[in-house]
Amino acid sequence: QMSGFDLYDFNGSIKRNRQQEAMLNNEDSRTAFLQRIEAERRARVEGVRKVKAASVIQTHWRGVRERKRARDELRRVFDVSNGDTLENQIRRISYFYDKNLDSERLTTVCSAALRLDAASLSIPLALRTLLAKRAIFPFLSSIHSSTNVTAVIRFLQVTTKDHEWTMMTELGYFDALLFVFLIRSSSFDVDREEVVLPPHINSIFQMILQPLSNPSTGTASIPYLMDSLRRVIDESATTRLGLLFIPSLSIFLSSHLSSFISSLSSLPLLTHDYRAILPFSLLISLIIRSPQDPPTISPLITSLSRFTPSSLVYRSLNGPLKTRMESSLSSPVFIHWYSTIPISSFLPSLISVSSISHSHSESISQLIYHPSFLPAFFSHLSSSYSPFTISKIYSDQLLRDQFIEFSRLFKTLLLFTDDTKLNRNNWKLCFSFDETTTVLATLRDMVLCLISIVYPNDKMSGMEERRLTAEPLFNELVATLQTAHSKDERVELLPAGFWSDHKKEISLNRKTLRSGGLDRRGRRQGPPPSNGTLSFFQHLMENSDSSDSEEEMEREKKVARMSASEKRTLAVMRSIPFVVPFIDRVNMLKELIIEDKSLQSSQTMVDVSVRRTHLYEDALDDLSRKNASSLRVPLRVSMKNWVGMNEAGIDGGGIFREFLTEVVNEALDINRGLFTETNDHLLYPNPLAPLIFADYKEHFFFIGRLLGKALYESQLLDVRLAPFFLASLFTNEKRDVDIVQMRGVDPIIYNNLVELREMEPSKIESLDLDFSVIVDELGRTRRVDLINNGSTIRVNGQNRLEYIQKFVNFFLHERLWPMLECLRNGVSDVVDHRWLAIFSSRELALLVCGEEGDIDVDDLIRYTHVHIPRGVSQEAADEYTTELKSVLDSFSSEDRRSFVKFVTGCPRPPLGGFSLLVPKIGIQLIPNVEGRLPTAATCMNLLKLPLYPDRRILEEKLRYAISAGAGFELS
Repeated sequence: QMSGFDLYDFNGSIKRNRQQEAMLNNEDSRTAFLQRIEAERRARVEGVRKVKAASVIQTHWRGVRERKRARDELRRVFDVSNGDTLENQIRRISYFYDKNLDSERLTTVCSAALRLDAASLSIPLALRTLLAKRAIFPFLSSIHSSTNVTAVIRFLQVTTKDHEWTMMTELGYFDALLFVFLIRSSSFDVDREEVVLPPHINSIFQMILQPLSNPSTGTASIPYLMDSLRRVIDESATTRLGLLFIPSLSIFLSSHLSSFISSLSSLPLLTHDYRAILPFSLLISLIIRSPQDPPTISPLITSLSRFTPSSLVYRSLNGPLKTRMESSLSSPVFIHWYSTIPISSFLPSLISVSSISHSHSESISQLIYHPSFLPAFFSHLSSSYSPFTISKIYSDQLLRDQFIEFSRLFKTLLLFTDDTKLNRNNWKLCFSFDETTTVLATLRDMVLCLISIVYPNDKMSGMEERRLTAEPLFNELVATLQTAHSKDERVELLPAGFWSDHKKEISLNRKTLRSGGLDRRGRRQGPPPSNGTLSFFQHLMENSDSSDSEEEMEREKKVARMSASEKRTLAVMRSIPFVVPFIDRVNMLKELIIEDKSLQSSQTMVDVSVRRTHLYEDALDDLSRKNASSLRVPLRVSMKNWVGMNEAGIDGGGIFREFLTEVVNEALDINRGLFTETNDHLLYPNPLAPLIFADYKEHFFFIGRLLGKALYESQLLDVRLAPFFLASLFTNEKRDVDIVQMRGVDPIIYNNLVELREMEPSKIESLDLDFSVIVDELGRTRRVDLINNGSTIRVNGQNRLEYIQKFVNFFLHERLWPMLECLRNGVSDVVDHRWLAIFSSRELALLVCGEEGDIDVDDLIRYTHVHIPRGVSQEAADEYTTELKSVLDSFSSEDRRSFVKFVTGCPRPPLGGFSLLVPKIGIQLIPNVEGRLPTAATCMNLLKLPLYPDRRILEEKLRYAISAGAGFELS
């Protein structure tokens, strides 16, 4: 080789000739020469390849042509050889058989064989095997409903000896006969409870059982039948076999359980896809029919996990097959076995079964009361989980299903465990206190890790795909955490600070809070309709209701500009906001309101004039949507006293605060009829209000505006609202109401529901309950279905938990919904109710009503500024302030609240204590004027307190002033 190319004309001389010199002197000529040489080489290689390919094709074609010629010749000989031996005819048809041409010829051969006596019908095994493989099984696998198969099937039955059935199953016997079964049963109605196979179908079924019935081949044939069932993936065929073939097969196998059980270990592990449906259906049918003794049923149960289809496959099923399977899974017989076998022996199977469908959740939910099931379940899952392996769970459908099911069962356990059983001194949960903390910490951290996976720091594509993959698991985990948090607020289920102790940074900076903001026209935006809890692009202030395409483009650009950290923060605030400290969320709400206030016109103000004798009625008129289109602007209130005279006070904020407190108290007065109360005197909308007030919607919308205004102005109200009412009012998602809330509404019903929950299943039937309730509407009764056709569905041991939850949800949410909707619309008219969804019901009660406890006099005095007049020493002022504190300490709780209301216009201390009151309470000491009473300028939180000569007079005058109920007579 020289100069980079082959010297193909080298003649032995080491010197270049003139032709070579001329060729190589020009670089372009040299390159062209090399390219030409390479092209020629490729052409030669391609030519050789084509010759070889042509040779292969020609050889194959000659083989095909020759075989076709041989088949045609053998077919001609077959047709004219009427007197030839049966064996020769079988050899010929086994070679040339074509399912489209030779079906009649095969039937003729089989019929001729059947006419021979037993002595003459002696066909070598090899020849019968060849005929079955080449002709009979292809024929049976391609028949139509009108094809006559009697002779062919009878030939198989007569000529196959007992020890040969295993060989036949290896060649495809079950595949062929199952196809025949499907064709013959295609016109049979499967939508019936009890299926009895008609004779023509039953004869095929009996032929399928032939290898299984034979003692010498039965056990060996079972794996081949299961493998054939695995290959049926057509939905229609699966349904037909599942409803006709599987029940009949389970009846047969129930009397041959020993053979079936002995073959279970040799059955292949099924992949969790559509191929597992029929084997799974067979196994649960066998469990239902088997005697309930552990040695017999245990192998069947422990094999369930190997045959369980994935949840996606199972839930994709529709129609009677799925109904039949779920009926089996929910049957008392199926439930009985898990109470008779040690939990450790069937845990994988039970986990697999419980993870595939929620339709039989009520029966599976009985397991929550098993003392060791949920702990064993969590132990199984925790071995698969750590913060470093969350990506494995995210990508593994089976693991996701199992975590979903555990989360659902744990949520049910919390919902239906009485609060009294969660006291640390009387702990009755199947998990210990420390174990409960570990479980919830795991679920909490999983949610935060899933958010991080969907919104990684690096910009990766496929965000929507990741969201859809994570959403089912995410939603179930969130629902469980919300239930646990609600429980924790009532009974201190978890250690203090648990929810925020997650080591994850959640930034609530001003940029994040304002990422939603306002549209270009200054309108507040609310979150768009959600496709699920995990719709992370929702901002707390976003709105997609606008048809303005420019605004839509602005929103899309705004989302695109958000960082991954901001998206994760908004995801947390939309799902589990309680992992952010309460005070941080309060500050977030204040930021949102302050920004909203800054956008209101400073010149706009609504004037309200009310009579103290008709406070509610006048406020309802003046603050209607017609007279006050917006309550986000300041209100200027003037009042008329009980004799109709205008009060001289000028509203600088104090009159408004008293007005708002008083009008809300009147609106929520149970004697008015709009609200009623629980046994604990907690207020909630009266379900009979629509029957009492024809214009109830206007009343509840107005009350909603008042509540919204109180929140907008950080005004605490002197009312106590029921937690279930607040939760339904301000949260976006429909959540189950905890049964314990029923205790305050109706203790008798609550006790009955608890008794039903803990009752023996055999006794429930005698109660004759159904999924309907009868409500009393002012003397007229009405029946309401809790579910579709509920009056026809009986309550039993399997569905009682569902009944209890539906019952509680109806009375404490659905029945109140007309009023809740109006209240929510009224609140949203002032402050977007979705801003408040980041607070729990207890936290909302704090925002609306403040702390339930007594007034802290020490805190009040500590943050009170005393204005000392001339002529009064500091020492004397301090001594008088100490006397005032002594007087307040001697007051009752009610008198202390009256004092705070007298000074500030509101009877509740501000959230977080008097240090957060703006402006701070002030005391203006006034040299004693004989007979003068204490007065207050509530707009400045200022108490004008004369200097009385002794403590007795101070207490007497102060009590009189705070209880006199005087109006704002002094400016």
